[in-house]
Amino acid sequence: MVRSFLSVFRWNNFQFPLLIFVLLLCYFFVFEQKTALVLLENGDYTLVAFSDEMNGGQSRVIELKEEAGGVTFDYQIGDNEIKYAGFNFILGDGIREEIGDYNQVTIEFWTQNLDAINFSLKTWEDGITIQGKEETYRVSTIIETSIEDQRRQIIPIHFSEFKTPDWWVTQNKKRNGLKDTPDWARILQFSVLRAAEIDPEKPGRIIVSQVLFERTHFSFYIIAVFLLLGSFLTVGLRAFLKKKPQNFIVTYKSVEIDHHPSAQQWEDEVFNYLGVHYIHSELKLEQLAKAFSQTERTVSALIHDRTKMTFKQYLNSIRINEAKRLLLETELSIKEITYEVGYTSPHSFRRVFKQFEGLSPSEFRDSCSKK
Repeated sequence: MVRSFLSVFRWNNFQFPLLIFVLLLCYFFVFEQKTALVLLENGDYTLVAFSDEMNGGQSRVIELKEEAGGVTFDYQIGDNEIKYAGFNFILGDGIREEIGDYNQVTIEFWTQNLDAINFSLKTWEDGITIQGKEETYRVSTIIETSIEDQRRQIIPIHFSEFKTPDWWVTQNKKRNGLKDTPDWARILQFSVLRAAEIDPEKPGRIIVSQVLFERTHFSFYIIAVFLLLGSFLTVGLRAFLKKKPQNFIVTYKSVEIDHHPSAQQWEDEVFNYLGVHYIHSELKLEQLAKAFSQTERTVSALIHDRTKMTFKQYLNSIRINEAKRLLLETELSIKEITYEVGYTSPHSFRRVFKQFEGLSPSEFRDSCSKK
């Protein structure tokens, strides 16, 4: 049953690459395809603004509000050495359960009085993070410096582009046990911070109109291309090798015409000779006649008188009988048996075998194995 099923997908008719393509499509739609998670439409989050004012700095939050156009954050940066201001999307339980299916965040935003902006993902880190203590969350950031002030912008950021800053590693003193990559399935917050003002004396504004968590498929596409190319190359190579049987390694030598029996023995020796040298694909009636110093007509008549077969029919009968033995007593492949019994082409071997037995070699082997 299994062999019959697999025979449908033969290597030489390009159904195998088609099968790979169909399996890749199924995998894509079942595991890869994922609808984007629209954060602002989902609403499962809490907005919290922050600045260095809470630590004695001079920066201050003017206003953080959510309207139909998105989230608007107004602030005034201070002139102290360490200065910051921004706001967090604190993700709800529902979003956190889904976040592991995504690998990219795309932000649509507008800025005023900003040269650069900082985006951060904060994740749970086993052995470090303490529930409710935000300072123990793992911070991974990216600073966008190519923004255009007072222009609507859309920036896609793959999770792999976010990097954990050295200050966080030093602060938590866990460098030896810290993994290189955060567990993106455990994102707790998405943060937006000012990075550099055009004029520090003036207030700044950030408007985030959309945040999308998405799944990109670059790795899948690369793997799919390699699998498809590999399947086509495999089929092509097998087809090429099938047309080149002379490259197959065989264990016998070329026929050596060195047998010179006496006149009284030659008739019996013809059949003994054929029983030994049938494995040589180049064996012909002409060579056989020369080996015994007889004419082709004489040797052909002898074989027909004793077997009622022509030279070619009798030679094929010897080869097919030996092939049947090898099919039943060995695990050699059909191709290997082809050359073991003197044929130069698996196609020719199958054709002659079916003429004698009414079955193909594989069908013969299967039918005998079931008895």
